[in-house]
Amino acid sequence: MIQKYRSKVKIAYTLILIFLPFLKIKGNSALRFDIPSLKLFFFGFTIDINNFFLVLMLTFFIIFAFFFATQVFGRVWCGWLCPQTVIVDFTRFIDFMKKKPAVKKAMNYLIVLLMSVLIAANMIWYFVSPYDFFPRLISGNLSPVIWVFWIVLTGITFLNFAFVRHTFCKTVCPYAKLQSVLYDDHTMIIAMDPERAHLCMGCAACVRACPVNIDIGKGVNSACIMCAECIDACEKMMRKNQNQPSLIRYSYGYNNEKKFFRLPVVVSGTLTLIFLITFLFLLFSMKPFDFEVFPNPKFSARQTGENVINSYNIVLTNKSNERVNVKLTLDKYKKFKISPADSFEIEKGKSIKQTVFLLLPAEYVEKRPILDINMIAISEKGDKVKSELSFRRPFKRKKRKKK
Repeated sequence: MIQKYRSKVKIAYTLILIFLPFLKIKGNSALRFDIPSLKLFFFGFTIDINNFFLVLMLTFFIIFAFFFATQVFGRVWCGWLCPQTVIVDFTRFIDFMKKKPAVKKAMNYLIVLLMSVLIAANMIWYFVSPYDFFPRLISGNLSPVIWVFWIVLTGITFLNFAFVRHTFCKTVCPYAKLQSVLYDDHTMIIAMDPERAHLCMGCAACVRACPVNIDIGKGVNSACIMCAECIDACEKMMRKNQNQPSLIRYSYGYNNEKKFFRLPVVVSGTLTLIFLITFLFLLFSMKPFDFEVFPNPKFSARQTGENVINSYNIVLTNKSNERVNVKLTLDKYKKFKISPADSFEIEKGKSIKQTVFLLLPAEYVEKRPILDINMIAISEKGDKVKSELSFRRPFKRKKRKKK
């Protein structure tokens, strides 16, 4: 029976969604967008707002992965992993309350309300760490903004799962509307086997089992969420009366012809792979710190003895989850000095702003008034970040001729 597998998947999926915010990797949440610092914590990586091109690549990957999965497997996501479907299935008792006493109805709605409170809190934990959320809640220091979001999300969630339920899947859900664009003759569907349709007993068990109230025997319907309830219902009746397998099945098109290498699938699959590779490459090549250099507007280039001095304002930002030690150097010039210091220690998540003076031998700027230089910040682990700067020679005033 397919529903046994669906139940296991739903339970595992729900546990992951609930406990993922509690999982910490390298001292931070495994998956959380921190609004105050505008940082995304992504399974041990910290993505700053300045690196949100990474998030764009991840978003494109998810979008095209959905397109690819829908073109091949139809609405399997809806029936097996969509939070809407999963939670509606966990609150199936709401669908059988019409003839129950008022007290029992009230108790069932109270259960849904309590679940809505937990679901809303769980959504907030992906933005506010639960390790901060609960202490602030207990001490009464939870901010008004969080309270408002919690109450509003609870209300929307309760109304959805108490009254809207599967109606959302067949009327409001935009993903369902994409089917007409993404489906073709080889997309996986749930359909009655055309060669065995004459064995149908007309018992309507599949219709009664369907959570979106469609008759799959009349053909594919855009409201179908591929939950396979009808398959199991038909299986039960067919085994009981005719000792035959279910007339309804997962099928690649009506004729059940598997054909994965077709143009739309190849295009969406290729784009999915490209965006995934791009995202992973950028993610693993991301440096643990940022380094920027700006000219010091309060200091003019000058010469002292054999050296020319320029001044710069540097900014070092630690994006990692641990302390970083950084040393400054130049890429081409061996004779140089950076003062008052060329080594810095940056705490995790912190930035350092420092004015430094760069001394180069005057011979370097004798022939050219401006040198293009790369200053490099190197961490103790060997990570390097370059920043371009211009080194200028002092301006020499022309002597006035005596009259």
